[in-house]
Formats: sequence, C-alpha cells, structure tokens
Amino acid sequence: MNKMARSISLCIFLLFITWIPILSTSFPLSTKTRWIVDEKSQRVKLACVNWPAHLQPAVAEGLSKQPLDSISKKIVSMGFNCVRLTWPLDLMTNDTLARKITVKQSFESLNLFDDALGIQIHNPKILNLPIFNAFQEVVSNLGQNGLMVILDNHLTYPGWCCSDNDLDAFFGYPNFDPVIWAKGLGKMATLFRNVTNVIGMSLRNEPRGSGIEPWTKLMVILDNHLTYPGWCCSDNDLDAFFGYPNFDPVIWAKGLGKMATLFRNVTNVIGMSLRNEPRGTRDYPDLWFRFMPKGAEAVHAANPEVLVILSGIDFDTNLSFLRDRFFNVSFTDKLVFEQHWYSFSHEGGAWVKHNSNDICAKIIGEVNHNGGFLLDRGFPLILSEFGTDERGVDVSGNRYMNCLVAWAAEKDLDWAVWALTGDYYLRTGTKHMVETYGVLDATWKNVRNSTYLQKLSGIQHPFRGPGLQEKKLLLHPHTGLCVTNNHSGNVPTLRLELCTKSEPSTFNPKEGILWINKMCVETPDVAGQKVKLGVGTRCSKLGQISATKMHLSFKTSNGLLLCLDVDERDNSIVTNPCKCLTKDASCDPASQWFKVL
Repeated sequence: MNKMARSISLCIFLLFITWIPILSTSFPLSTKTRWIVDEKSQRVKLACVNWPAHLQPAVAEGLSKQPLDSISKKIVSMGFNCVRLTWPLDLMTNDTLARKITVKQSFESLNLFDDALGIQIHNPKILNLPIFNAFQEVVSNLGQNGLMVILDNHLTYPGWCCSDNDLDAFFGYPNFDPVIWAKGLGKMATLFRNVTNVIGMSLRNEPRGSGIEPWTKLMVILDNHLTYPGWCCSDNDLDAFFGYPNFDPVIWAKGLGKMATLFRNVTNVIGMSLRNEPRGTRDYPDLWFRFMPKGAEAVHAANPEVLVILSGIDFDTNLSFLRDRFFNVSFTDKLVFEQHWYSFSHEGGAWVKHNSNDICAKIIGEVNHNGGFLLDRGFPLILSEFGTDERGVDVSGNRYMNCLVAWAAEKDLDWAVWALTGDYYLRTGTKHMVETYGVLDATWKNVRNSTYLQKLSGIQHPFRGPGLQEKKLLLHPHTGLCVTNNHSGNVPTLRLELCTKSEPSTFNPKEGILWINKMCVETPDVAGQKVKLGVGTRCSKLGQISATKMHLSFKTSNGLLLCLDVDERDNSIVTNPCKCLTKDASCDPASQWFKVL
C-alpha cells in the first residue's frame, strides 16, 4: 500500500477506535452453548489483549513508563474490551510475596532502580503498596475504564514461560502441586468474587510436555500463568505440569481459590484461567482429568460468578483428548476452553516451506481437530494467545496472521492477542527487553504498528450470536477491512472499508453471485480494472478456488483466469491474474484472499 492510501486508511481507523464507548454489559457473564453471554442472554464477544504481570517483579508491566490510567485508556482506544491479566500462583500461596513485599522492595531486590524511580514518577500510589494490592489497583483501574478482566494463572513462580520440560509444565511436575494450585485458584477467585469486571479465570496457561502422544487417543481474565514470578515457558522449566518441582497441585488449588475469593465482588473480573500452557513429559490425560476439575471446582466454589477457563496440553495447542472423554464438573454454564496458536505451534518453518494456501488449509484443519471442534459441540473456545513480530520482518508470522484472522472471523471467536507489552522490566536476566509482539512500543504510549492493529479490528466485533442480528460480510484478512460499495464515483465500484461501516454482502457458492447490498458484482473482461456493481442484468459468476477457498475467481471471454484483488493505491477492488494458488512457496497470495462471512 502506498503512503497516501495507508495514511487515509489508518486515519479513518484511528478516528474510529478513539470513540469506542465504555462497555455496557450486564454482569455476570455465563455460557449459552458455544457463546459467552451477559445477564440478558445477549452475546458478549471478548476482544482481549494479554497484559503480563507474572514475571520476576510480579507487577504488571509498563507502570514505570506510563500512568496506569493512561495505559487502561490506551487499551480502550485500540478497540479492546478485555484484558487477560497474567499472575503467578506464588502471588496467592506465598504471603510474604503478596502481602509483605512492596512494589519498591521487589524492584530494588532485582536491581531495577530505574524502574522503581519510574513508578514513583508515573504511579506513586502503588510504589509502597504490597505486591498483591498493586495487582488489585490494576484490576480496579481497568474496571473504571470499562474493561473486563480474565485472571490467567500463567505459572507457579514468577518468571518467563514456557518450555516443554520445565518444572512447571504439568500436574505432578516439581513446581506444579495440584493441591496447592487448586487452593491458590480458590483464593484468587474468592478475593475477586464481587469485582464485576473480573469475568473469568483461566486455570493454567499452556499445559505442555514432550510426552504428548498419550493425549492423541473490557473485561479482565485473571490468568494463572506460572507459580513463581518470571518468564514462561520453556521445554525444561520447573513449572510445566502437575508434579513438577514448582507445580504442587495442592498449593495450586489453594492459590486459585484464594485469587477467586479476593476478586469475588469485582464485577469486571469476568474469568479465571486455571494454568498457562501445561507441558512436559508428564502431561498425560489421566493427570489432567484428575486435577483440572479440582482447580475448576475451587474457583467456582470461591467465586461462582466468573467464567472458568481451561487450557489444553502441549503449550495449550491441543484439546483433542476431549473428543472421546467428558469433563465432569458440578457446574455447566461457566465453563470455557482456551487454545493457543502461533506461527511456530506446528511444523517448523512451515509457512515459508509451503505455499500459503496449502499450509493455511492444512494447519486450520489441525487447529480445528485439536480444539475448534469444541465449538461444534456447544462449548465456548477462546483463542487466548496468538500474535507475531510486528516489525514486519517475519515472513512466517505475516503469512500465519493472514490465515489466523480468516479462521478467527469464520468462527467468530473470542480472543486475546499476545501482547500489550512494549517492553519488560526484566525478562530472563535482560532489563528492558523489547517485546516485538507487543501492540505498544517501548514508550508504552504509542501503537507499535497501526497496520497490525487495523488487521485485528476486523475481528474485534461480533458477526453473530444470541441477541444479535447476523452480519454477512466479505473480509479481506490481510488488511482487516471489508468489501463495500464505493459511492464516490459515477459508476458503483468496490473498495475496502472498516467492517463496522461496510454494507452487507452475500455469496452462495452454488450460484456464484456476489451481492453487495442488493447489487451484484460485474467483473471486467481484462486484468487491472476495477470491479463494478450492477442491478442484476450482468452478474458475474465467481468461483472459490485454492485450498483455502479464499480466491474469488472467474474466466474472461478469452478464457483467462482472473481473481479479485486489492489496488493498494486506493483500496479499490480490481481483478488480476490469480496468483500463488498452490505449490509455489515463494509468493504471497494475501492480497487476493477474501473470506466470506
């Protein structure tokens, strides 16, 4: 896209997202078949961003760079309605860390004196608060700005997550005691019991492990990301699964219960995830089915209002074991599953080794097999981690994101992008490491990549669900925009526009006619010309070709195969020779991908 077209597009986009209203949702949330709904049984779509608070300082990132309220308002301005807030289990099971160590003491113990000074400047209110009280301040401010929260139990001890065989990977690993885990979940659920914007809790981030074969037979989400503060995850950390050194199931359950209790009356805390990315050599189904219900019951008992969010295994990429085995808990209308998908989640280098159409179709099949099938069985599924390097230098990541956006739109998924983070206080020993996946830059003030944010805008709003009128659109995944009528010329043509402003479209594959608000597409007979709209006398018949079925093609009178495409100069829809249909891995078909919704 040239500079002028990009500037026009982004100006329109940024103008749109600045007036998004504070969410008016009737809490608490619950589930209705595959949908998350409010108290009035109307669908609530979660469009979340991950905000890490599970690393060694055990404080939400970025507070040394910008005031907390400024960050919350920035999240709203970018079109998100929800935050998946990560936390280490140690925050609920280690009273010394939670109640006796202040934010200032935590930073000074890690020689992060500049960050302590930054917090004194930007957030003096929290500097001398105990670690947990600072966590509460973050949740409270998110709620004041109309943002829902999911509490994500990311790992056991503060740090970075994750690896396949770390000590925190799965139940029974040294750092993953199921009893402690369940108690911790219950404690967290109780603490936030009456916090209305805390809508859910994910029980554990990314259960994982190398022994995966046995498994194959503005709102806040509190994510129990790991046990002790730190980065998660790696193949050999101590936090991987139940029974690892840093994952005691007893402590885990206690911690979950405590967290649920503490946020019991915080209405914007809508959910709790039980554990981030279970992994490791011990992530067997019997362990998962033995301990995950205990964590879920601990959260629900402590805070029956929040959604309870369960991770799969193998870094939360795999829930396929639920195909043949039922998950038994005492409640049904609060249960949500979560799945992660990154460019590196499948075959290494697949996105550059294979044609984008071929590999996109193949991997979507795997993602549906591993988790997407739950939607068809009437269970909500949140894509709670995805994202890529926003500098645009990762070819694999760029191609994967186009595929993912198309799939997320087709399924109309709830989701949480990784991540908000501009940089980290301390990650794996490095101070102020920049997060290239972060939607904010290292100043925590500016958007890192407006084009990337525009791509996400295409899936931020619901297309269907209880209480909503179904929206039928034609999405261009590469831009996050939708096809609509260009009213500016004498002859009606097509162009890209924000999906919220686009006119409805319908396409029947058998008929092959693309209708845009009661006008049909009339294709030119030569390449490079704009596509016109007519009243029905010269409607062109289009076919969906390639493995993804996202190329809309037709044949000219001379037998030339052309496809709909985008003119990057003005975002108009034109026709060009169909490109990169199969086998060729050297080219990118993204400009010709259109997803029928």
